[in-house]
Amino acid sequence: MAGRHEADRTPVGSPPRGGVAGLTGLRYRARPHKPNGPRNPNTPRTPHDTDQRNPQDAAPHDVDPRTPHDAAPHDGSRTTAGTASRRGLFGSLAAFGLTAAGCSFGGPGGGGGAIPTATATAVAPTTRPPMTGGPTTAPTATGTPTTMPTTPGTPGAPGTPGPSPTASPPPPAGGGAGAATPAFLRGRDPVVHLLNRATFGPTPELVAEVKAAGVGAWLDRQLDPASIGDGTVDAVLGRFPFLAKTGRELHAIEGDIDYKDVIGLAVASIARMTWSNRQLLERMVDFWQSHVFNKGYPNDNLWRDSFPDDREVIRPNALGRFADLLLAETTSPAMIRRLNADRSTVRALNENLGRELLELHTVGVGAGYGQDGVLNSARILTGISIEAESKKYAFKSKDHYVGPVQVLDFSSPNGSAEGGEAVMKAYLDHLAHHPATAAYLTRKLATYFVADDPPQSLCDMLAQTYLANDTAIAPVLKALFTSAEFGQAVGLRTRRPLEDIVATLRVLGIGPPASGTEPVVALYWMANDMGMAPLAWPAPDGYPLRAERWVSASATIGRWNMHRNLLNGWYPKGLGTPAVNSLLGDAPPAAMAEVVDVLARRLVFQPLAPEHGAALATFLGDRGSRKPAENEYLVGQLGSLILDSPYHVYG
Repeated sequence: MAGRHEADRTPVGSPPRGGVAGLTGLRYRARPHKPNGPRNPNTPRTPHDTDQRNPQDAAPHDVDPRTPHDAAPHDGSRTTAGTASRRGLFGSLAAFGLTAAGCSFGGPGGGGGAIPTATATAVAPTTRPPMTGGPTTAPTATGTPTTMPTTPGTPGAPGTPGPSPTASPPPPAGGGAGAATPAFLRGRDPVVHLLNRATFGPTPELVAEVKAAGVGAWLDRQLDPASIGDGTVDAVLGRFPFLAKTGRELHAIEGDIDYKDVIGLAVASIARMTWSNRQLLERMVDFWQSHVFNKGYPNDNLWRDSFPDDREVIRPNALGRFADLLLAETTSPAMIRRLNADRSTVRALNENLGRELLELHTVGVGAGYGQDGVLNSARILTGISIEAESKKYAFKSKDHYVGPVQVLDFSSPNGSAEGGEAVMKAYLDHLAHHPATAAYLTRKLATYFVADDPPQSLCDMLAQTYLANDTAIAPVLKALFTSAEFGQAVGLRTRRPLEDIVATLRVLGIGPPASGTEPVVALYWMANDMGMAPLAWPAPDGYPLRAERWVSASATIGRWNMHRNLLNGWYPKGLGTPAVNSLLGDAPPAAMAEVVDVLARRLVFQPLAPEHGAALATFLGDRGSRKPAENEYLVGQLGSLILDSPYHVYG
């Protein structure tokens, strides 16, 4: 499936090195993006160093596995602590017992418990070799149970006493469920668990807000995004010149175009994920754009249609009826161009849209349609086109196939070209309401929000909710987040690279740049270097959801470097990054030995298990008695180690 359309498209990655791109003959100004000052060996490469167009030719990360000691500001203790830091950083990760490597590679969690990853091995599309640090094929993981544990207890709010760090809660009776959630996460606050999934990551302020309002009231408000003010991110979005332009205006642009404007939709999506108050809306926009209606942005002239597609199609329908979204997307110029629907006529049939409509957008490959069904699906969709002047959808009756058609249990005499558009709309509505579509979409939603292998009981309940509510998505989400199965799925989703970047920005309280967009563009390239630039998966199936597809040594190193760069404010420059020691609160501890617990409660909203706290104490060694105020670099190292761990990465 993934390779069928590659000959029809021109994937575009980093800005061309000579400043001239082959995108419809236009010239793109390629502005080098470099961090201020001397280059830290752990900072991501610039756009010129990694090329999305040919991942095999992309330069490897020049990662130095030592601690980024030379990049740290002199704090009076660097010389003394240097050797211990370099020697102890990765040793302490190994001693963690739940290590960052174990997290990224799906290794067993500390304190017992099986890996929260998948049981099946996925195969990456052969037309797109895995990027450095990006999704890969991994050995089959084993031991993933199909049932999930009940989360015992409710710890206190951040900064207040939580579950006792003296012992992990025992697994629930019955064995299978206890193996699913790592023991050290069984006491996770249910509000934190909800925010790990329904948002791009909790913050202390958001945890307090949900506890004050109640989960139900907070969910209801998130499902009504128009009721939520979003001034902070709106101010940032106003700096992106193409976000508000029509397709006609964008297609009329000629001459030099700054490449950062071409990728502006993806860059703006990072800003929205990070700073929007409408978090559930942004999660669903990501779900639809990157996992159901993926278009491989930017893609030749497709980038021009993607801006209005995001604004006029995806966002207005993201929390509405799927039937409405399906019609809007199938007739969106971005999707029409992506799958060559405007080239499909009664005289020259193109199967792309007809096939992907069935395979990826609605009923799924197991629904029972055959090649005849694909052909009839394509025939029904003939006539879909784009009006040359307005660059909007138009139905051209002269191109529509006439004659009887049948796909699964939909049939129509399809007796006239003039009636072709009505047949097409009836077909799409039929597919949207099909039980196979309900099963396919709700399982994908459960995989996205709950676990790589969601319980069948949950999927069945969500499919019934979808059908009973006329394909409305909001009731499905409400049922999902309030289900027992969701509450039991603590630690059973692994943050993928882009999700990890955004969650890290959010939990650290990093604000948007005071002006311009360059720091956010740098975040785009950071995500690209980690294999997950927003919207950029080139095949129609969208970015992989399962954890084992994101396994590699370079992916692990990429996470470690990203956590250190963001926490310490090394890269990107220009974001609103708080001082490292601000993570310790208004009454910071007197000694470094006490910092571990304070940072854990601040960054992952719970204390560490005893063995994990002991590992960080070993890392500190004789530096435990030092004053945090005089050892900010060491505070940053401890915070980074906590972010490297599954406490953070197992969202």
